[in-house]
Amino acid sequence: MFKVPITFVFLDRIVLIMNRGSRTSQMIDLINLQQNRLNHIMPN
Repeated sequence: MFKVPITFVFLDRIVLIMNRGSRTSQMIDLINLQQNRLNHIMPN
């Protein structure tokens, strides 16, 4: 099983950025991380 350190789990978040000039806001994904899993390959 591939374990991801807990510090890297929280980096893949959506950050809320608000414009002070208006009440509208945007959702921007600043960091895009993908979890890659490694499989063990065993011969027959």
